[in-house]
Amino acid sequence: MPHSPATPPTEAPTTPVDRRARLRGARPGRTVVVVSSLALLAVAVTTGVQGTGTDSTGKRAAGAASADPETARRLADRGADVAARSEERSTLDAAGSAEAARQARETREAEQAAAEAEQAREAERAAQAEQAAQTAQAAQAEREAAAARADAERAASGWVLPTSDYTLTGRFGNSGARWAHTHTGLDFAAPSGTPIRAAAAGTISSAGPAGAFGNRIVLTHPDGTRTWYCHQSRFAKTSGSVAAGEVIGYVGTTGNSTGPHLHFEVHPGGGSAVDPNVWLTGRGVKP
Repeated sequence: MPHSPATPPTEAPTTPVDRRARLRGARPGRTVVVVSSLALLAVAVTTGVQGTGTDSTGKRAAGAASADPETARRLADRGADVAARSEERSTLDAAGSAEAARQARETREAEQAAAEAEQAREAERAAQAEQAAQTAQAAQAEREAAAARADAERAASGWVLPTSDYTLTGRFGNSGARWAHTHTGLDFAAPSGTPIRAAAAGTISSAGPAGAFGNRIVLTHPDGTRTWYCHQSRFAKTSGSVAAGEVIGYVGTTGNSTGPHLHFEVHPGGGSAVDPNVWLTGRGVKP
């Protein structure tokens, strides 16, 4: 009994969703396998399956073909579509990988540049801080040296300020309603009872009331200079030798005075009064 021609294989119905899912899942390495399989299937459908058939005379014939061109065309088209999409996906994947690598490289370079810039800024800040510290140290050293020089000058001159916690309220040469004549001394306004000190070593020449000058002490120093300490509230010492800085009395407002203060005068060689500010400053003491 003659055999029927082989029935071409049929493909299970597919939907666009199924095809896209297969395409997404396809790996570029499988493209050749998929296309080759579809091509072989198309050839098989076109040429028929090798088998046994009958000719018009009813005799047995080998290799009778059972062709289905439409099915072969669809399979070939599908294979070409799969190949094209797989190649496009491979190209996109390669481009995406290259772009990702470029972005990663640029990110690393930017991070490295930022780190180097921060290191440079930190180094600059450290250098500035070091420079500022050195400048401050140098300034402090200079101040200390100046103070030491001033102390040495004062020690050499033997002169000190005659009181403390004061405000200068009258200077040498001032005139006006407050004074009966041109002011001949330097006024150190200070709270009543503030200690008055010998401006330099010397001997007390006099101590007692002196009219408008109130309670006054006159010191005579080794070079003949005399200093006056006026308007005292009371005396701490009235005779003998005194050392520079020794307390000799206390601030008051006796005599011609509008408030507690020390009226201080300097008389070189016992002569006329000179500006005490200039005298003291010239000896390293700044009122």
